[in-house]
Amino acid sequence: MLEPGKTLERQFASGESHEYRFALDQGQYARINLFQRSINVAVECFGPDGKLRFQQDSHRIDDTEIAELIGDTTGTYRLRVTAPELHAPSGRYNITLAER
Repeated sequence: MLEPGKTLERQFASGESHEYRFALDQGQYARINLFQRSINVAVECFGPDGKLRFQQDSHRIDDTEIAELIGDTTGTYRLRVTAPELHAPSGRYNITLAER
């Protein structure tokens, strides 16, 4: 589970995916920051029903990928982080549930 204000640093390579969970109430806002330290990451967000809510990729290393969401239902949401480039080198990223 992602905790508000707590930053996690992760090692990442092409072909891997990492998953994180966070709880939202209906109508509640969340912002997740993913700082792409040395690898480009893409993010997908799934609702409590398992359906995809959004996906995005800013394509820039040394930039922050910002994922924003307003809960359409109360429950646990899932965020999947992937490296979209097929032959991406290993790298690091930080993830923070910056606001909820």
